[in-house]
Amino acid sequence: MKTLIIGYGNPLRRDDGFGGVIIETLKTEPAEGVEFTQTHQLMPELAEDVSQASQVIFVDASVDGIPGQVKVRPVTAGERPAPKYTHYVAPQELLGMADLLYGHQPEAWLITVTGEDFGLGEGLSQEVEKQIPEVLAVIQSIKRSG
Repeated sequence: MKTLIIGYGNPLRRDDGFGGVIIETLKTEPAEGVEFTQTHQLMPELAEDVSQASQVIFVDASVDGIPGQVKVRPVTAGERPAPKYTHYVAPQELLGMADLLYGHQPEAWLITVTGEDFGLGEGLSQEVEKQIPEVLAVIQSIKRSG
């Protein structure tokens, strides 16, 4: 089975595009057994892809914490976050859908970086951009452990 790395967020809202920047960076050196998905938000349609992976790594920007702060945590379907948006699916819910619909819930991790600027525009703030190497190292570490 494969490792699926999903970077999500809106690239036209500055730091919210962090997940996509990580995916684009990883694509420059593709690795065997690793697939990438870049999307504005998590959608139920991703459940089948998630179910076919042995390991999923979600990468996103966060509003919680100090700008530039990197957080890494395991994710399981048993956690049910409070809904924030009408058309929003959390990583936990996507894992639950994969298990319910396709009978497999992979090991999963969520990596977030606290953003500084979510205003209209392209490009990352300096605080967030500085964290790219750390997040890439965390992804490599998770992939090796899986």
